[in-house]
Amino acid sequence: MAADYYKFQLLTGCRGVEIHGNKLHGYPPILVGDVDHFGGKIVLRDTKNRSDHKLLLARQALQIVAQHCQGRAPDEVLFPIVDARKTLAWINAQAGTTVQGHGLRATFASIAEELVSVGVLKRMMNHAAGGDVTLGHYVGKSEAQLRAGWQTVADFIDAAAAQAPAVQPEVRRVRLHPAREVDAAFGSSSG
Repeated sequence: MAADYYKFQLLTGCRGVEIHGNKLHGYPPILVGDVDHFGGKIVLRDTKNRSDHKLLLARQALQIVAQHCQGRAPDEVLFPIVDARKTLAWINAQAGTTVQGHGLRATFASIAEELVSVGVLKRMMNHAAGGDVTLGHYVGKSEAQLRAGWQTVADFIDAAAAQAPAVQPEVRRVRLHPAREVDAAFGSSSG
């Protein structure tokens, strides 16, 4: 579950609070019913800039979402993670890394900046045009252009992941109960 949550964040460039919500700031989480499987999109409601944001999902992100929607009610949270930071801390401890959630958004933006136009990037990141008259009033981007941007970034991430050294699980015997032992896989770098 947690790996899919963070991969989804990396593939979409979403803020964490846009995915899992934040009661303090009034951000709702993504619900299973928010997913438009046929259109391959999710509308994030009332985001940080207080507007809705349409995610046009790359194939890889849509696959993750489809798996997490299967057999679940529309009012259920798509990624029911209680504390995303604790989950990421656990992943970092297992992998020997120091990745931060917002760093995934920054990574998405850095990759996208090399691959798509600034106008597409700003819209994918849900950044307001601000004082940019050209982007705010003259440059329009179609759903096809935006979806192509998300797909280009996702394909780049997949290609980079395929070239990365494989992580081999280290199998250890774990005693969960005095009468039972199980094999548990722990990620460890193969070198």
